[in-house]
Amino acid sequence: MTRRPWTFFALFLALSVPVWILGAVAPTFLPEAIPINLPTAALMTFNPALAAAILTVRDDGTRGLRALLARAVDARRLTRAIWWLPIFGLMPLVMAVNWLWVVGAGRAPEVVGLPWALVPVLFGMFLIGDLGEELGWQGYAYDSLAGRFGALATALGMGAFWALIHVVPLLEAGRAPDWIFWHCLGQVALRVLTVWIYVNTGRSVFATTVFHTMTNMSEYLIPNYGSSYDPLISTSVLWLLALGVMSVWRPSTLAQLRPGRRPV
Repeated sequence: MTRRPWTFFALFLALSVPVWILGAVAPTFLPEAIPINLPTAALMTFNPALAAAILTVRDDGTRGLRALLARAVDARRLTRAIWWLPIFGLMPLVMAVNWLWVVGAGRAPEVVGLPWALVPVLFGMFLIGDLGEELGWQGYAYDSLAGRFGALATALGMGAFWALIHVVPLLEAGRAPDWIFWHCLGQVALRVLTVWIYVNTGRSVFATTVFHTMTNMSEYLIPNYGSSYDPLISTSVLWLLALGVMSVWRPSTLAQLRPGRRPV
């Protein structure tokens, strides 16, 4: 499959501008029955997959597009079941630390009961949206860049870009500048962890999509629908985890252990 990562980034931005404009006119789009605050500009979550699909069809036709879309259900690439532990467990752990810190600091809000019937709805909603992201980031852009710059450098670069494109949606959601700064800094560490999972699960886009979904679910399921989420705390934990990965796995691949390290 032909990959044009720099054209991909440019096309992604071009596709995102109309969504940002729409978000400025109509800040929210979710019905009141779904009690989370997602800005309209969050719809650009589908733009990475759209940009990848456009370029793939142009370069490789419908056969290439079918190959790209098949990455959405490539769970068979993951042959070591132990990797489901970080996929499902890492972000709930980060958010549990976040919640305990908030409680310990005396800033915990009165907990509102969660309508558990909404959990599968939220999971499905986030899974579809996160697939729109990961098909583009990991399924299309990553491998070409990593072949040139290495896994860690690519993860950091993609993470920085990923963080910057969150700024407009967060501003439209009314977030404070310091909140945006810490949240975006956490996005860089999160992309390092996402790449780490990707390369250690046989380059499975499905695995990274589920991890991305667990990130969103964990953030919105701590009391109350994410209102007790403190990006300073979660970002600190994410960077500790990312630095741990960097210290154990080779920067060039994030899939091979440094000399003297035990395998996971």
